[in-house]
Amino acid sequence: MNSKSLVVISLIIFTLACGKKKEKSSEISFIYEVDTVLIDSKSNILYLERGLGISDYNPNEEILYNFNRFDHSIEKIDLNSLELVEKVFFEKEGPNGIPSYVGNIKIVNSESVFLSDNSKSGLFGLDEGDLINKFDWKDAISDKETHWGQTHIPTFDHLLFSLVKKRPDETISLKLLNTKFGLTSDFDVDPNKNYKTFTLKITDPANFTMLDPLVFVFAENEKVFVTHEFSNEIHVYHPDADSLQSIFYQSAITPSKVVTQEKDQNLSHFNELQQSYQAYLEQAKFGVLVWDELNKRYYRLSSYMQFADTRKEGALLSDILKSNVVLSIFDEDLQLIREMLVPELVSERVKYFVKDGSLWVFKNIDDELGFVRISLIERADK
Repeated sequence: MNSKSLVVISLIIFTLACGKKKEKSSEISFIYEVDTVLIDSKSNILYLERGLGISDYNPNEEILYNFNRFDHSIEKIDLNSLELVEKVFFEKEGPNGIPSYVGNIKIVNSESVFLSDNSKSGLFGLDEGDLINKFDWKDAISDKETHWGQTHIPTFDHLLFSLVKKRPDETISLKLLNTKFGLTSDFDVDPNKNYKTFTLKITDPANFTMLDPLVFVFAENEKVFVTHEFSNEIHVYHPDADSLQSIFYQSAITPSKVVTQEKDQNLSHFNELQQSYQAYLEQAKFGVLVWDELNKRYYRLSSYMQFADTRKEGALLSDILKSNVVLSIFDEDLQLIREMLVPELVSERVKYFVKDGSLWVFKNIDDELGFVRISLIERADK
C-alpha cells in the first residue's frame, strides 16, 4: 500500500556561487521539490535505530536493505511499491555466524551482501544467510592499530578497506587489503591531523573522558571515500588507478572546518568538554557523499546547530533550538557546484541516497519508516 504524508512543494531558486567553478556556478540555479512518503511495514516493527545507518540501497533492484540488530535480519524494502517485501534472517553464531556487532552493510548483488563490524567481515548469501567468504585481517593489522570501520566495493571483490587508528600518536589511515595477493597498503586520510585536533579529553586520571570525532569510510560510485565529521575534506581512493585523491574546498554557508580554541586542548571538567563540543556543533558537522548516477552529481548533507540556554538534566548538550541542514552539490569530478539550506530537513546524521535522480532522506514518522524526497531541477540563468 502506498502512503504519503505532509506533501510540501518548494520552488526556490538559488544563485550562490561557490567552489572552484565560480564562473559556471554563477550561470546555474536550482529549483527543488519536496515530498514525504511512508513505508508500509506490513505490521512489522522496522529497525529505525541510528537513522537507518546500517542499510544500503541497491539501485538495480530499487530495494533498500536494512539490517535489524534486534533479530539479526535484513529487511528488504521495495521503494517502488513503498513496502516491506521480505526479511532474510542470519545466524548469530556457528559456521554461518555474522560479525558480532554489524556496523556496515554493502549489497554486492541480488544474491550476496557484505557485513562487517569494526574487525570482522564476510560475504553472506541473501537467500538463506549462509557464509560465502570470510575476510581475515589478522596478518594485516599490527598490535598498535585498531580497526575503525570497514567497507567493500562490489566490483572489486578482492579488495577490502578499513579505517585504522594508530596508537599512541592517534592518527587515522585507510588500509587496503588485497585478498587475492595478501598485500596491504596504507593511505594517509588525515593529513592535517584533524582527528587528534578535534578529540576532546579530560586528562585528569580520576575523571578521564574522551570524545573523539567521527571519521567515515564508505563505498560510492565504485570508489572508497573517507570523510571527517568536523572538516569538509574528502579523500577518495580510486581502485582502477590504485591512487588516493584528497579534496579540500571552500564552503559558502559553513566554515570549511571547525575552529578550535586553545582551551579545547586543556580540559579539566566535564562541563568544559560539553561547552567545547557544543561550540563545534554550532559551526559545522559534515556527513557522507552519495552518487546520483542519473545526473552525474554527488550530494552531501552537513549542518550547524543553534542551542538554547537551557539543558535537560543528564543531557550532553543544551536544548536544540534549530538544526540548519545544508545540501552541497558536486559535479562528477567533485568540484563544488552549489550549497543551499534545506529547511525541510533536520539532520545530516541519517541515511540518505539517490533514487531516480531524487535524494531520499530518512525520516522517523511516529516510529514508522518514512523518507523526505528532494528533486532538484537545474536551470541556466539568463
